Amino acid sequence: MKPKCKIITSFQLLLIWSAVSAQTPVSGDLSGTWNVEGSPYLITSNSTVPEKKSLIINPGVSVIIGENIKLTVSGIINAVGTYDKPITIAAPNENVSWDQIQIGYSATGESKFHYCHISGAVYALHLINSTFSSDTMENEVFNCRITRCSSAGILAQAKGIWKSNGMSAPSAYKPYINVKIHNCDFTSVSNGIVINVDGSRWQHSFGYWYTYGNASPVITGNTFKDIPGVAFKMTAGTLWEEKSFPAFINNSITSCDTAILAITPYDVIIKNNIFSDNNTGIVRTGTKSTNAYFNCFYRNTTNFVGFPSSYGSLALVNRNNTPCDVGFNIYSDPLFTDSYPDLSQKSPCVDAGTADTTINFLQLKDIMNNDRITDGDNDGIPFVDIGAFEYSKSVSIIEYEEDKGICLNRNFPNPFIKSTLISYELPRQTFLKLQIISLHGVLVKNIVNEVQPQGKYSVVWNGNDENGRSVVSGIYFCILSCANHTECIKVIKLPQ
Repeated sequence: MKPKCKIITSFQLLLIWSAVSAQTPVSGDLSGTWNVEGSPYLITSNSTVPEKKSLIINPGVSVIIGENIKLTVSGIINAVGTYDKPITIAAPNENVSWDQIQIGYSATGESKFHYCHISGAVYALHLINSTFSSDTMENEVFNCRITRCSSAGILAQAKGIWKSNGMSAPSAYKPYINVKIHNCDFTSVSNGIVINVDGSRWQHSFGYWYTYGNASPVITGNTFKDIPGVAFKMTAGTLWEEKSFPAFINNSITSCDTAILAITPYDVIIKNNIFSDNNTGIVRTGTKSTNAYFNCFYRNTTNFVGFPSSYGSLALVNRNNTPCDVGFNIYSDPLFTDSYPDLSQKSPCVDAGTADTTINFLQLKDIMNNDRITDGDNDGIPFVDIGAFEYSKSVSIIEYEEDKGICLNRNFPNPFIKSTLISYELPRQTFLKLQIISLHGVLVKNIVNEVQPQGKYSVVWNGNDENGRSVVSGIYFCILSCANHTECIKVIKLPQ
């Protein structure tokens, strides 16, 4: 009699992993410090960081969040990794997704995410200020990689509210959310960053009182790639006022449906960005005077919607003698290298950004950890480059004689039934292939085939081939290869 296949839920998978390895299942009220000794931490049910409590996640820690699970942060969460020891936050496998990390306003401090790799969520981060306060949320999201999010990578919301004071006049609160998002990578998410403002009204004997939210994030030095929706999307509820001033500066946006959607309540500053191979560059609705200066547009189906005709009409030349419009926007090939978003030496974006850097909110380092303002064309005068990458002739990102220090770790669990976790470490940025090969040398699955920055990575193979079909049980090889380095481990799939 043929045995029946046993179906293992993501929750059961978490318990199996915790039972056979030094892993830590957690749930309920969470606080304290998570260290690599207990990693990965497995969040097995909807959980909360309570008000006035803090959860600290140290560098190198992995966090696995179960299917449809939400982490609500009423206190503070600081997930601060480092360049060489990032924090990983992921789903149990690529076939399921967790809900979100929702962070509210806290009077005791701001939450931070630095050097985190976040994947497999509905919203990776949902930042919301709708509390009884007129204070500002200024959370930090720095140097993070966000991918595989079904709704958006980051959702930031601010909503004005009222609080009843009994028989006295109610108190009105105008919350602000001015999150700082710097040097992050958004890839293969439905939308990159979405911000939202809304208000509320209080009825009294003489009519209505109104209050509103304000969203003015600072978004600099990020990359957005392969997004079917909008890279940076501004939305509003039914009640709003025109006092939100986002800044979108020195980002690189490519292969997205729409790069920026700016609507009436927002007056957004758009400077020093590269818009390449998108369906639409910038959409502006309403009468707000969205500023778009010193950007590079290349091979977009449409560059501007809702802008004056002077945008896109070549009338001047910039300091590099490149034809530009009245906003010093250029329309030339940015000349990326094979390692996006790196610029080649001859890129028209080198030293082509704004001269005034005092209002550009720039970090000291770019997304590749290069000094942000350098003299890329060696003319003795340093200017900021257009885009997320700062070119320097002395910088070589992926050209090395050998790739020492690359490490492919043993997968876990091994043998496996439904899925297995494969981890590896890169001492520097490089072009990497991670493949599953059969005993007969036939390619089964391309898991990774891209340039990746320095750091620690974890990916899941669910036992499927390139066509999504489950492979037969047996022995397979996982091969990691780059220009001058190859490693291999044996992976065993058991019958279900």
